[in-house]
Amino acid sequence: MAATLTSHSVLLTSTPNSKLNLKTRRLRVFAKRAGPFSFGQRNSDSSDEGEAEGKKTSTNSSPFRFDFGKVGDVKSLIPVVSNPSPGLSFGSSRRKDPGTVFVSGAAGQAGIRIAQSLLREGFSVRAGVPDLGAAQDLARVAVKYKIISNEESKRLNAVESSFQDAESIAKAIGNASKVVVTIGPAENGPTSEVTTSDALQVIQAADLAGVGHVAIIYDGNTAGTSTYNVLDGLSSFFNNFFSRSQPLSVPEFLQKVIETNVSYTFIKTSLTHDYSPESGYNVVVSAEGSAGAIDYKVATSQIASLVANVFSNTAVAENKVVEVFTDPSAPLKPVDGLFSAIPEDGRRKAYAEKVAKAKAEEEAKIAAEKAQEAAEAAKKLEDEVKSFLTKKQGLLL
Repeated sequence: MAATLTSHSVLLTSTPNSKLNLKTRRLRVFAKRAGPFSFGQRNSDSSDEGEAEGKKTSTNSSPFRFDFGKVGDVKSLIPVVSNPSPGLSFGSSRRKDPGTVFVSGAAGQAGIRIAQSLLREGFSVRAGVPDLGAAQDLARVAVKYKIISNEESKRLNAVESSFQDAESIAKAIGNASKVVVTIGPAENGPTSEVTTSDALQVIQAADLAGVGHVAIIYDGNTAGTSTYNVLDGLSSFFNNFFSRSQPLSVPEFLQKVIETNVSYTFIKTSLTHDYSPESGYNVVVSAEGSAGAIDYKVATSQIASLVANVFSNTAVAENKVVEVFTDPSAPLKPVDGLFSAIPEDGRRKAYAEKVAKAKAEEEAKIAAEKAQEAAEAAKKLEDEVKSFLTKKQGLLL
């Protein structure tokens, strides 16, 4: 069952009239305390039904395997608990919960699995979805068929979030201390793409909200699946031609990421369906640029499990860029065994050194300018004193 919504008050302040009334008028609107939140349409007997449902509901927390690939119309499997407050503050003024993760694009193909895996690992999830109504309808399916347990549903909070601007995303992040976003062809809902430019908005929002760690999954299948139809080429051409801006390349994106203050794990992979043969292989994590051409793809459930494990031990994956694939002959390893041999990304260190050098040069330049100004002022004063003494001697003679 979802958590109970608490009541709140809204303060509306009218603009004071400088001529007629000098006193500011205030209108206070108080919301009536709501009963337990329920999925579906509102019913006048919801309180009675809620009590009956509470007796029937079991606290099943055991994992339940479900083939998401066969659910064609799934947009989101996330219960709606509350909307993000319009008055949320950013940064350290809002206390962060180390056990809460914001899943950006939680209605995407990988986003759904990531949210599910995080819940099974005991995390609380703020699921960013583009349509709260669709999330509410489909959440009933998730609970009914035990895709998520009743206990897990209590730790799930769906918040409306798009990829439009960093400030609105930061509000949706709320008290989450960790953020995950997937760049791929079907991660903004079940069919729309999340680009590197979209993901950068999420990273900047995480920086603005004071998030500690961000996991970024880059799906190499960004071009999508072709139907080998001539219309595919025409569609791609016109989409690129009329787009307002081209997405950032991976190097450009990473450069923007390292310029923030957020620790990151960048995971480059090639995702596939959960029912593919690769889903039975073990995961391999390699350093950037070391993956081979014949490496196997990774099932979305596998990448979701990897992300959940990374968030359980962020120190071992902090500021690292990796490539992930599967191998039928690879041994099963824990997350620390997968990431411990990977070196830290040198980009952030190089950027920090570059910034420090530029700052030192700027400070030296300012100090030199001040020294020169002081020397010129001293010289000017010396000349004025000499001129004064010369004039004084002339008067005495």
